[in-house]
Amino acid sequence: MCHLLRLTFVVLLMVGNAIAQEAPVRVSGSAPPSLGAESYFVQLIEFRMKQAEYNLTSDEMAKSFDQMLKEKKVDVIEHFRVALLENQDTKIQTGKTKTVTTGVIRLPQGQQKSQQSVSLGTMVRLTPKKQDGKVYLKIDYTASRMDGEANEEGHPESTTFTIESTNLIEIGKPLLLGGSSSESSNYLLLKIDSR
Repeated sequence: MCHLLRLTFVVLLMVGNAIAQEAPVRVSGSAPPSLGAESYFVQLIEFRMKQAEYNLTSDEMAKSFDQMLKEKKVDVIEHFRVALLENQDTKIQTGKTKTVTTGVIRLPQGQQKSQQSVSLGTMVRLTPKKQDGKVYLKIDYTASRMDGEANEEGHPESTTFTIESTNLIEIGKPLLLGGSSSESSNYLLLKIDSR
């Protein structure tokens, strides 16, 4: 007697409101790693100082970040944790689409808002390489977001925070990239550890 096993896969698609939907985080890497490749655990924290009165060097800010976070002196904007393999390009991407008012059209019968969909999000590309007991890390970080609230006559400005950098980093020692403590700009804190 022959039994036929039949498997059916059901795919459910959900369609929702397109305003401010969060897109899934996508992580992709390049070709399979070679045997014996080093692996690393990386944290990227984009943050903003709540007060610009701090006159700290980048090393002092990196070392005191955890304390400033406990004391609520910083606002964390994005925080990524990712495992990397040596010589492997890794990409992280998050995003959402938001509908914004771009203007008002005045018609004889009244006013009509003109709207447009805007894509916002963060894209990170990381490539580590071991060098002299440290990690040579190439990083491309781009984050775009709306800055402020929309008004009746238009939409808020979108801002983009970008860092492209290559650094030789000591394992376990935090590194601050971008910004300066005399401005109210964003900073990117990088922490890397062996796995």
